[in-house]
Amino acid sequence: MSAVALITVLYNSDDVLEDFFKSLHIQTFKDYRLYLIDNSASATTDRVIEECSQKYPLSEINYINSGGNIGVAAGNNLGIKQALKDGCSHLLILNNDILVEQDYMFAQMMELSNKEHIITPKIFYYDSRKIWMAGGYMDYNRALGVHFGMNDLDAPKYNVAKHITYAPTCFLMVKSEVFEKVGMMDEKYFAYYDDTDFVLRALRKGYKLWYEPSL
Repeated sequence: MSAVALITVLYNSDDVLEDFFKSLHIQTFKDYRLYLIDNSASATTDRVIEECSQKYPLSEINYINSGGNIGVAAGNNLGIKQALKDGCSHLLILNNDILVEQDYMFAQMMELSNKEHIITPKIFYYDSRKIWMAGGYMDYNRALGVHFGMNDLDAPKYNVAKHITYAPTCFLMVKSEVFEKVGMMDEKYFAYYDDTDFVLRALRKGYKLWYEPSL
């Protein structure tokens, strides 16, 4: 049994997988299991995964061929359901087009999870110090999740850890009990708004979402 399930949906992701595997490989926290849900399975992707796993060995990899492009929500659900079945206590839903430079990321998120149920970090644009997301809020009038700081340069005002009301599932750690009480991702949202819907349902169940800029 692994403490953390890392769940990511692949769709024509071959070009980004080396950075993704490197980001996981450098983590000091090793008690995880990676679930690769492939919505665009091919022999080329199989080869890339094999090459990356040899260059950047990971704790454990579970590969799931979804059988076609079933969407992000349905793909994530395949990983979530398997991770819950496998007894993982925490689920980290993450994109695979990411680069994590800090080797302490998983360890610090696990420490924070002792008191928080849902955690998100600050996220920058690739190879830039421009912010993509420094937390967010739910705009109920427009039915949107809005990012704080989007396109801004990093600044002290974005370094305040706090509870927020929105974050996407690009890098979101969730305790398993949240899925057990809130339910799965809603598969009617093929690629967008599935995370907005899930976070809103979690908030309505009384869970809080923590933004941690130091990650």
